[in-house]
Amino acid sequence: MKWVVYIGLKQSDLHALSAFEVLSAQCPDELISLRRFRTLTFEAQASRAQCEAAVGSCFEWVNPNRSVFSLQDGPWVSQAGRYVAVQVAPKTPAVLSPPVRFKQLLPHVGQVVESVTWVFQVADHVVDEQVMSQMVLSTRRGTGLVCNPVFETATLIGVT
Repeated sequence: MKWVVYIGLKQSDLHALSAFEVLSAQCPDELISLRRFRTLTFEAQASRAQCEAAVGSCFEWVNPNRSVFSLQDGPWVSQAGRYVAVQVAPKTPAVLSPPVRFKQLLPHVGQVVESVTWVFQVADHVVDEQVMSQMVLSTRRGTGLVCNPVFETATLIGVT
């Protein structure tokens, strides 16, 4: 089964804050908030509880003092408001070697692929394509920010 882990910071994420400042200047009436999650995707024949235990015990990925994680569903799914989630990944996949503790708890895990998920909380009148064209893809100065289309791909993964 394919598992997706979203890892976010407990405290302020300076990358997301500075990106929010730039994008809110470009689109003042559309963007409400912006969050960034490190995303790990892997294949494993395991239950949800086994995967949560394995990810939670890997301090290389999830430091309990500064980060939190969510398995399968992004943390924005249960919140009120309109959210658009965009996964940004390098065109050459970033494959990680699983930590030893992770391999001990999930011995038959496949490769782990890393990416970044940006979650835009937008106003109700904003269309998904508008988020992709105005806020995500950097095709010229003055528009977009979180994805460089020369080196990265952006995929719309969820809208709530």
